[in-house]
Parts: sequence; C-alpha cells; structure tokens
Amino acid sequence: MSRFEARQLRLHRTLRTAPVVWLASTGTDGRPHLVPCWFVCDGNSIIIVSHPAARKVRNVRADPRVMLAVGSAHP
Repeated sequence: MSRFEARQLRLHRTLRTAPVVWLASTGTDGRPHLVPCWFVCDGNSIIIVSHPAARKVRNVRADPRVMLAVGSAHP
C-alpha cells in the first residue's frame, strides 16, 4: 500500500467515526469563526446541515472558502 493510499484509508476511517468536524469560516468583518458541526460523509462529499440563518451559513454564502478539521490532536 502506498503512503497516499494509507492516508486515504486513515481519512475515511476518521470520517466514519468522528462525531463532528470543525468548520472555520470568515465573517463579513474579517474575523474567523470556528464551530463544531455534525456531518455525514458519503465517501466523496462532506455534508453539513444547518439553519439557514446561522452565522456559519451566512459566512459561507458570503465567502465559500472554508477549512474543515477532523480528528484528534493525538496520533
């Protein structure tokens, strides 16, 4: 197994077991906004559902550049 394949396997395993992903976005005032989100991963996409008026939704609509973090800080 290549290093790439091992990383992909570890990522898919993590996405199957993680309770949340952390969504980082930027508000219209330029300040970062970091929140935990429940999610579903279908193997190709990560789906997050939220209330349409939520701050994270407003942020993503204004600027779709986001960062997701998942997993533990410990190996």
